[in-house]
Amino acid sequence: MTITKHYSGCFRISNNSALFGQIKKKGREWHAEIRRTNNGALVRFAGIWKRKVDAVEECEYIIERDG
Repeated sequence: MTITKHYSGCFRISNNSALFGQIKKKGREWHAEIRRTNNGALVRFAGIWKRKVDAVEECEYIIERDG
């Protein structure tokens, strides 16, 4: 998996599959989403996390399972 900074406070997690994870910092929380690679459409919300590492792990798990 690769983690890329998309813009300030927003990161994308991908592994060249049909899905990618996007995490955004909102206040002190990290909001995680799973989106389609081809058009960026939201597939599912992956939770609100206190730590960035937890949001990344959740996205990686979902992408590996469903992607």
